[in-house]
Amino acid sequence: MHKKLFTLTAVSLGILLSFSSRSQNLVSYQSIVNYTVSGIRNALTFAGLNGDTLALYPVRVYSVTYNTLDENGAPTLASGAISIPDFSCDQTPIIGIGHGTEFDKTNVPSQGGYLFEPILYSTNGYVTVQADNLGMGINSGMQLYIHAETEAQATIDLLRAARELVDSLDVDFILNGEVFITGYSQGAHTSMATHKKIQEDQLSNEFNVLASINNAGPYDLNGNQFDLIFDGDSSYYQASFLPLTLASYQRAYGNLYSSYDEIYDAPYDSLIEAYLTDGTYSGTEWGNMLPDTYYDFMVDSVLDNMLANPFHPIRQALEENSLYDWVPENSVTMTYCGNDSLVTPLNSIFTYDSMLNAGAQDINLINQNPTGTHETCYFGAILTSLEIMEQKKSNCSNLGLRDSEVFPYKIFPNPTDGVLFIEHPEGTNELQFYLYSIEGKQINFTLNKVKGRYELTLPKEMDSQSTGVFLLQIFESDELLGTVRVLLNR
Repeated sequence: MHKKLFTLTAVSLGILLSFSSRSQNLVSYQSIVNYTVSGIRNALTFAGLNGDTLALYPVRVYSVTYNTLDENGAPTLASGAISIPDFSCDQTPIIGIGHGTEFDKTNVPSQGGYLFEPILYSTNGYVTVQADNLGMGINSGMQLYIHAETEAQATIDLLRAARELVDSLDVDFILNGEVFITGYSQGAHTSMATHKKIQEDQLSNEFNVLASINNAGPYDLNGNQFDLIFDGDSSYYQASFLPLTLASYQRAYGNLYSSYDEIYDAPYDSLIEAYLTDGTYSGTEWGNMLPDTYYDFMVDSVLDNMLANPFHPIRQALEENSLYDWVPENSVTMTYCGNDSLVTPLNSIFTYDSMLNAGAQDINLINQNPTGTHETCYFGAILTSLEIMEQKKSNCSNLGLRDSEVFPYKIFPNPTDGVLFIEHPEGTNELQFYLYSIEGKQINFTLNKVKGRYELTLPKEMDSQSTGVFLLQIFESDELLGTVRVLLNR
């Protein structure tokens, strides 16, 4: 096993552990959920994905608290989630993931929310981190929504906390320093902001970012996204995003308004204040409370002044948090769907053109679906993210695999000409098997059980390879017993 610094007896009791002063970022952690491979497969299949080919390893999710900085650069305590695969590898990357728009500060990764992407990536062999963001989870105050500086800082410090957590756990893998960053919608604003901050703060020696994959994000807030929302028809189908954005920038900059009635009409001024102060109303409740037409709840003169004055404090705050004006030194991909009316595709197109014209080299733009919407684009985007990361990451050079002769179950013959037998001297329990090529592609096979012994027959043609190395995963009651090298020699 990888290094184990102290015994985690308290974790087994489900008690929150606090770290000693040696930790720079990680303050405490607690295991909140364990996902079996079959459970992950079921969840992926339910979502319409191919769980049989996407789920490889069990995953444990930890809720963590950690040290970061607030909007003024002052120390503050934040929360998030870290997901860790149960597997063996000496080349394990970390992914920083931004989560989507959330109004309820309790429906966050540290409390079990927004875990679909982390589980998808972790079951494929990545450590993943997802910050709740400031004003969410345990952090007090108004949510800092699409605020680039704190989104990025919270993610960067959680990446640091993840390294400390891995060092403190009994795991069978080694982090190799490779970092990916991704997210969808607001999460893409977070991922782009994080990548930008790592580069501009000269943190590349600490974080070896191989790529960021930014999906359907609002990078041009004061330009194309502003024009989408304020396009003359006075409506936007998620108008509730406006009070969330303005409250965020009021917390960050303090110059948008001094009281809610300065910017919102009655009775919405008091309702918005109550919803923001409470912080636990859902997006649906926000949508039901507010009309789609923003002139119906915002003061007309405020809107008129904002539209007429490009230097209005709201416009300046939006420009401050736009993310198109930098030249990435590492790979950046942006994906979008052509019929997205929530986050206009022009955010990605304009940012791509701006970066390219400024001299960026490895910039990629993908239209996932010309007719897709913001809602229907999600699954295709996260699978694209996984595909890009799989192409760029380093493969394990030491998988920690067991040789078949020392594995608890007898597996023979190995090398094989296409038929394997699996048995145990004391009787074979109910087992499950999954076979993969060394590149990670799942291989189908025929399985029979005769007289307590499993007989696994490989297809006559496996990816046109007559000789090769394959990986056989063996599970018992959803617990991974181990992975065995299978040598095929025909």
